[in-house]
Amino acid sequence: GRAAQPAFYPMGNTLRDRAGNVVGSRQWQAYSIHTLNVKVSIHTLTEGATLFYTTDGSDPVPFEGDRAPPGSTTKVYRKLVCLEFSDNGFKDFTVKGVAVAPGVMPSRVGVSSVYRVQGQVDRVAFSEVRTEDMVMLSMSCATPDSKIFYEENGDYPTRFSKVYTEPIRVHTRIVRAVAVAPGQTDSPAAIFELLDQVAAPVCTAEGQIVPVSQTRGALSASGQVVYLDQITVTAVTASQGRAGVKIYYTRDGTQPTSKSNRYTAPIVVREAGRHHFTFVAYGDMMADSEVVEASFVVQNRVLPPVCTPSSGIYRERVTFEISCGTPGAHIFFTMDGTDPHPNQGTTKKYVGPILLDRCLSESFLPGAPLASYDRGGGGPYRPRQRRWLAWMTWSTPSWARRDTRFSRS
Repeated sequence: GRAAQPAFYPMGNTLRDRAGNVVGSRQWQAYSIHTLNVKVSIHTLTEGATLFYTTDGSDPVPFEGDRAPPGSTTKVYRKLVCLEFSDNGFKDFTVKGVAVAPGVMPSRVGVSSVYRVQGQVDRVAFSEVRTEDMVMLSMSCATPDSKIFYEENGDYPTRFSKVYTEPIRVHTRIVRAVAVAPGQTDSPAAIFELLDQVAAPVCTAEGQIVPVSQTRGALSASGQVVYLDQITVTAVTASQGRAGVKIYYTRDGTQPTSKSNRYTAPIVVREAGRHHFTFVAYGDMMADSEVVEASFVVQNRVLPPVCTPSSGIYRERVTFEISCGTPGAHIFFTMDGTDPHPNQGTTKKYVGPILLDRCLSESFLPGAPLASYDRGGGGPYRPRQRRWLAWMTWSTPSWARRDTRFSRS
């Protein structure tokens, strides 16, 4: 009889078929791709057999003793066979083996599948050019036909990262890059690190804060601080005073560059609305600071309402009007002496001139003698108390204004 033919099992590293799909380790697999190395185990069903193998495609020749004859590439199998390749490109390996056991004929030569071991792309090399106010970074790879991917935020680059095509200006403290090439394992990540980075600007605002009770609409529910009439926005960086440190900003949501508005003094904002600032700081021979964003809301106060005609005693019907100098303002009023507030109590919205041609006892000022009124009409007008308030979008309410009006008894 013969010894059982050897079988081969690849172990470790990712296996792929010709289509590039990841597959499991299978002895009968005809072709697989491995990264840098693969370890192969050899087995036979014949107990006590000695295994001989080669990795160069030649047939193994059994021999006596521990050493193969001169010129022979046959080896005795004692541990996992490690197939390695670390140069550019790849190398295909085929393992052949034969089993020899006492009392039986040597086995037929067993042939493994093809193990393609990919080499690794060379690591990316950096070269920098420093000018007065910036650092330009170049990248290169010695592996032919390689492509470089990089990340400026310190993350590990992938094939979805930025592709290097020309020298870049360094905006962050750390740049990572990898190189890839067809049929090879991606290079290890290369890291370029600047020694220093400009500290991120700190943005603050100063101004009179509007109480939550006086904010309108979505602002009252947003919880955001609202400033009255104007704010003063300042930006400082802990790197202030170092060589070439400058702060730039935008107000349209875009990321500022060295061509954006340069911050040189506190910014005063008087326009009502929501204002968004984006700041960044640059410095000579330093990485750009992190981008800082801040949002502020400004409300303008509505002008006080004006009543026409003015207060007085009138012996006939009176038609009065209420106006406000703030465009788009809404006016609210009461006729019972309470402070007006939209959608509360006896507050009414002013929509047009108001005619006073009668009086109600509950609307008279406290202490007025009821006996002096002639219910039949024609008597003098008695004082009534009115208050009014104006509102508009993005504006705080004007101060409630008290005035005296008269109605006929």
